[in-house]
Amino acid sequence: MFDAAMLEYVTGRAQLEQAVRIGVRNHETVPFFQPLVTIGDGKLVRVRGTCPLAACRKFTAPDVFIALAEQVGLIIELSKSLLRQAQQARSVVRMALP
Repeated sequence: MFDAAMLEYVTGRAQLEQAVRIGVRNHETVPFFQPLVTIGDGKLVRVRGTCPLAACRKFTAPDVFIALAEQVGLIIELSKSLLRQAQQARSVVRMALP
């Protein structure tokens, strides 16, 4: 039997799917990078990245929208966009480092 909880779930999922479609189309996934350094000398060990979706004036965590992007066939487009942005960020950081 279809009840209020099911309606709320379906409505929320439809809204999120629309937000993901809009976000991917408008490049509203914004990668954030966190440098991981050694405590002793501050040497850069690696960089960790994450990419919340900034659609509909609120951020959606990657673990929520990436699975949905896979389900609705947007994961390749999303991945290409994030890789382009990461490459651009890497170029900027390399120019800034000694």
